[in-house]
Amino acid sequence: MLRTELYADPRGIFVHDLVACAAERFGELTAIVDTSCQPERRISFAEYADVVTRVARGVTSANVKPGDVIAIFLLNSWEFCAAYHAATRAGAIPTLINPSYRERELRYQLEASGASLLITDGPLLSGVDLSGLPKLRSVYVTRSPASGAQAFGSLLSSSSQPLPALDADTRLTLAALPFSSGTTGLPKGVMLTHSNLVSNVYQLLGPNAGPQALYERVLCFLPLYHIYGLNVALNPAFVLGMTLVLMPRFDLVRALHWIRTEEITFLPCVPPILNAFVQAAEKGEFPRDHKVRFVKSGAAPLAAELARERARHRAAQRTLVGPHRDELVVAMAGNGMAAANCSTGEQKAMLIAITLAHAALAAAGRPGVLLLDEVAAHLDPVRRAALFERLREGRAQAWLTGTELAPFAEIEGEAAVWRVANGTVERLS
Repeated sequence: MLRTELYADPRGIFVHDLVACAAERFGELTAIVDTSCQPERRISFAEYADVVTRVARGVTSANVKPGDVIAIFLLNSWEFCAAYHAATRAGAIPTLINPSYRERELRYQLEASGASLLITDGPLLSGVDLSGLPKLRSVYVTRSPASGAQAFGSLLSSSSQPLPALDADTRLTLAALPFSSGTTGLPKGVMLTHSNLVSNVYQLLGPNAGPQALYERVLCFLPLYHIYGLNVALNPAFVLGMTLVLMPRFDLVRALHWIRTEEITFLPCVPPILNAFVQAAEKGEFPRDHKVRFVKSGAAPLAAELARERARHRAAQRTLVGPHRDELVVAMAGNGMAAANCSTGEQKAMLIAITLAHAALAAAGRPGVLLLDEVAAHLDPVRRAALFERLREGRAQAWLTGTELAPFAEIEGEAAVWRVANGTVERLS
């Protein structure tokens, strides 16, 4: 069936208006269950709206002005949600940062976004130097202290600080500044307006769009810094009075526990997690008395083979195809951290290192040819310099592609440069 209507008219609605509206409609119903708290913290829609207003007053008192950027560097938690909606209510622009980032990646996004205030937690700042960031004025930590940082709780203190009147065009006012590398280059800020996000929520909830209904119970292990978690799980919850059960990260055993005990009805997933649930069901581990009625898969294509090959996998009692067949266990040499727990920048570096190592083994002492498509653009300057040095040391003829010359400035003069455009090839140097 065609989707031709939105759930409602998004014109003039700010993202935080959804929170205020939910407080009026759903009041004391549970909005958020934060499983990272011991015991779990349960927050009603009315309480959440109050928390958002108090934090918005807090950041305004901290001299945050409309248009300023607030960075949120947190795992999934009630503090993440409140900081996000409070930032928009204060007229600020939230930039959402992957909590697996290391110092270099964190500093890059803070500097590129021009963040003036950072909300994070002590352990995430361990070994991180934030000095020399000219626009960063204040750092707040949520649960554990960090040197030079203030307690997030201080933003919650009762305040009579007036909030700015927000009367700008929602089509032009930014509601989120997530960073994404897309298919090329270092991550870039993606400017999403209030109209973008609210319209998208209303698309998701419109007629013929999906079976989401009032009072769903949603298990959210999707990272909220990613648009999938932010605008498929968090923001729609305030339109339909859904309870959002937050997990800081995906863990199969804990997810199965929460599915049963919290009577989850909606599971937004990505393909690997959906595969894990299917395997758990085949082993008899998925709760038989579950209440799940709707599963959504996104962020990457869901391979048709996942459905077609289930019978073969079930008969073999194991998954017969996939990267696990190589039985590779990858860790970062510098710190011994498993690849799955490394930042995206570290993961990219490891993939390139594995490719180069494989090429060296395959060549077996003979000159080889390396084709590296858009690799240089995905690395920061330090790792890019290391790649070039590694290529110099090798015996392979290396071909690198890119959409711009800037990433190759370091090897200008020692590499031949060709431009391919409009069906022609032109040598530049």
